Amino acid sequence: MLVERLIWSHKISDYDGVAGAISRVSPAVDNDQLIIGDILNSKETHNGVNVIAIDRRTEHFCGLLRLRLTQPRSSLDLQLSSTA
Repeated sequence: MLVERLIWSHKISDYDGVAGAISRVSPAVDNDQLIIGDILNSKETHNGVNVIAIDRRTEHFCGLLRLRLTQPRSSLDLQLSSTA
């Protein structure tokens, strides 16, 4: 019998610093990294997106990629930050 249990849980704002932020749809998994994108809330988005990498086993923050639109529906301004 398979028994499921919660391994860890954090607010998205613990990783991106955006109060009230939530995860966009389904996460991606690459080896031990859980990769998610965020939005401000269910009705409002960023001017772009934050892509967050988290170690899925330890829950530690691996990195944050901020994608920002410099003009509506045009080029992206990329910023990469990490505390790892």
